[in-house]
Amino acid sequence: MRIAAIVAGMGALALIACGQQGPNARDQAAQGHESEGSISKKDGVVRFETADGGAVFLGGENVAAPKGLPSFVEVYPGLRLESVMSGEAAGDFDGGGVLVGISADPPEKVAAYYREMIKRRGLRIVLDRTTNGTIVLNAASSAQEGLFLTIAAKDGGSQIGLTYAGAPAPSP
Repeated sequence: MRIAAIVAGMGALALIACGQQGPNARDQAAQGHESEGSISKKDGVVRFETADGGAVFLGGENVAAPKGLPSFVEVYPGLRLESVMSGEAAGDFDGGGVLVGISADPPEKVAAYYREMIKRRGLRIVLDRTTNGTIVLNAASSAQEGLFLTIAAKDGGSQIGLTYAGAPAPSP
């Protein structure tokens, strides 16, 4: 259950970071969390990597899924990724990441795919709820792996946010 709470927290942070916030909210969230690193742009993709290599963020039109995703994570077929983040964590937690993208398929079709994937991968659903048209799925395994998905209607298709935790972070 601990990993489910971590994944839910990471998902909430990702949603907050992607939301429409004013400069004060953004400044307050970043206060005390400064990080040095490098920024580059190539083929329409912006890459930020922390100086210690512990976190990587990719955003843009041509973002690809990270290499070496954990075995319990699948990218929805045909998903057009908009941003990818991965990182390592301290303590007894291996790391994880966030994938955000757009699909032409409706939210319920995407959710059905992920419910089946969760079963195939040996995870159990700890939360499956629809609120204001947004489907939220949270799944965890006994091996401290977890997924947090938000699937919302967007332009006749779906916007998908997938946060994963508890596995070695892949290299984007």
